[in-house]
Amino acid sequence: MSTDATPSWSGYIFQGEVALCKAIETIVSLGDDIPDNYCLKLEEDEDFSLKTDCFEVFQVKAYLSNDSAKISKYRPVIEELINKYYYSKCAKINLTDNRKKIITYSLRVRKKPIKCSLITHKNITDYPKNLSTFNKRFQINTNYFNTIDGVYTLENINQKLKDSIRAYLNNPNLIDSDLEDKVSYCSKKICDIVKKRHSTKVKESIKLNTIKKWINDSTISFTEEICWFEITKIFLNSISDGVDDYDLTNAEELEIYNKIQKSLCEFENLSNVDMVNLLKSYLSPHKKLENNNLRNTYGSFIDNETVKSVILKGIKRIKVNPIYKRLQYVKTNGENLNRYQLLIHNNEFDNDTAGKKAFQKHCEMIYNNPNTKDIDYFITKGLSKEKEEVKSRLLEITDGGNEAEDFNYFGFKTIDTSINELNDEDNN
Repeated sequence: MSTDATPSWSGYIFQGEVALCKAIETIVSLGDDIPDNYCLKLEEDEDFSLKTDCFEVFQVKAYLSNDSAKISKYRPVIEELINKYYYSKCAKINLTDNRKKIITYSLRVRKKPIKCSLITHKNITDYPKNLSTFNKRFQINTNYFNTIDGVYTLENINQKLKDSIRAYLNNPNLIDSDLEDKVSYCSKKICDIVKKRHSTKVKESIKLNTIKKWINDSTISFTEEICWFEITKIFLNSISDGVDDYDLTNAEELEIYNKIQKSLCEFENLSNVDMVNLLKSYLSPHKKLENNNLRNTYGSFIDNETVKSVILKGIKRIKVNPIYKRLQYVKTNGENLNRYQLLIHNNEFDNDTAGKKAFQKHCEMIYNNPNTKDIDYFITKGLSKEKEEVKSRLLEITDGGNEAEDFNYFGFKTIDTSINELNDEDNN
C-alpha cells in the first residue's frame, strides 16, 4: 500500500475545506458581479479546480510523516502535474490490452498550458528556486506551476475559512461564533458533495454564486446536523492522527496501517445517518447532547484521547475486524456467543454511596438505549464491572419483572482485557 494515500474520510474533509477556502478567496478577489459559469470543481481535474476567466487545477497533499518537509516527497507529484498540464500528451492503444491506453508526454508545450498548483500542509524547507534541482523539462515559468506550501494547514484551515468569509461579508463586527456557524455550514455542504462524488462517481460543479448563497443564506445557528458533522470530524481526525508516521517497511506496522486505512474507508462509506447512529447510539450510549446548548457542549461529547486509547487501540490490536457500522465484535465460546461493543468511555466511579448512584444512572442511560439490548460487554478505557453488579443496579428500575428476566444484562471490560479475550483463539 502506498505511503502517499491521504487518510481517507478526514483527508477528504481537509481537501474539501482547502478547496472551499480557495473558492471564497477567489470570490473576494472577483468582487460583486461574478459570471454564472465561474465554478469550483471537486475531484474532476486533480483534487479540485477553479474555472473563472482562466482555469487552474490544484493538488492537495497533507503528508504528516517525517520526510514531508522535504522536496523529495513531492518530486513525483510536481513532475506529474507539469507533464499533464504544461506539455502535450499522446494516447496510444495498449496492444496487449485494447481496453487500456498508454499515455506519453512530448517535449512540445500545449498550445494553452493549464496553470497547476501543489498545496502542501508542511513548509518545504529545501524547496529549490525555479525547481533548479529538477530536470530542465520541469523548470518552467511560475505562471504555469506554483507550490503553496504551509499556507493551508490542518491546524489553521478553520481560521483561514473564517478569515475568508469575514472578508467576503466585509463585516469586521461579525462575532467569532457566528463565523464558526457559517464555516461549519459551508464545510458540511462541501463534505456532502465529496461523499456523493465518491459513492455515485457523478461529477458536480459548484457555481461560485452558489457558494456566495451558502454564506449569505446560512442561518447563524449551530444546528444539530452541523453539531454531528463537527463531532464526526473530531472522531475521524482522532482515528487518522499519526497514520503517516508508520514504518511501512516493518510488517507489523504495515498491518496496523492497513487496519486503520480500512476502518477509515469503511467510515467513509457510511451514510450520514449511519455515521451519526454509530457515534450516538453505539459508541456513546452513556452520553446525551444538550440540545439547548449544542455549540458549547459538542466539544466535550467526544474526547480525542479517549478515542485513541479505546477505539483506535481496539482497531489496531484486535485481530478480527469489527462490524464497522457498530464497531462491535462477536466472539463465540463453545455454544455461547458474546458481543463486545467499543465505547468512547473513560468514566470512573468511586465505591461510596455517591459513586454507586452515579454508576446506576450511567447504567440506566445505556440500558434505555434500544441498540444496547444484545450487548454482553462494553469496552472502556478503565472501567471493569461484572454483569451481576450491573444487574443489581438495574433491577431497581425494572422492578424485577419479566423485562428483567428477559434482558441480557451487560458488563464493562477494559480495552486491554477485551483485546486479550477477543484474541484468545482457543475460545473462538
